[in-house]
Order: sequence, then C-alpha cells, then structure tokens
Amino acid sequence: MIRKKKYLFPFMLITVILLIFSGCHPHHPAYPPGDTLSYLKITTTPPGASIYLDSNFTRHTTPYTFVDIPAGSYLLTLVLSKYVHYNAIIRVEDKQITEVNIDLIPYPLVPPLK
Repeated sequence: MIRKKKYLFPFMLITVILLIFSGCHPHHPAYPPGDTLSYLKITTTPPGASIYLDSNFTRHTTPYTFVDIPAGSYLLTLVLSKYVHYNAIIRVEDKQITEVNIDLIPYPLVPPLK
C-alpha cells in the first residue's frame, strides 16, 4: 500500500505538466498567424452554413470572420442542409477586409412520382 502512494505524486505531477504544455489553446495549423492582418467575413442567408476553405472544414459556420488569414486565393465552399452547396474562388487581399455575402438557394421541391 505504501509503494502505490509513493508513485502517485510523480504521476500526478507529470500529468499536470503535460496538460499545461500540450497546447490547450485553439490553433489553426492551416491558417497560421501572419505579419499582417487580413480579414475574411462570410455571411449567408440563411445563417448556419458550414464553411470550407480549400476543401478543409474550418469548424465554423456562418456568420463568421476569419482574423489574420493569409492573403491569397481560396476555394470557398458553403454547405447547409436543404440548400444547394455554394462554391467560389475568393481572393483575400493583404491588410484588407474581404466580405462575402451569399444568399443560399434552397433545393427545388420535386413532386413525388405517380
């Protein structure tokens, strides 16, 4: 019984240190912070569309503003249930705010076959 307690403290200490230094803060490896601030503001009607940049799910839904996104061209895909997927190539300019406002188109209602 005494031996088990002897190893408990070092185990707990190592666990706490690993948790502290494991990078518990949000990190976006696909979009590292740059030297300049560029913004990409995406809104849709209706809101709630999933946002994909260059075919990578960003884990964000509209409306959303990306801060400090590197300048360049991106393939923007917006996905919302019961709406046509939106795809476009957008250009984010250096030190600028790029705004994208999209009215999503609902899928057409198809009458049942008789």
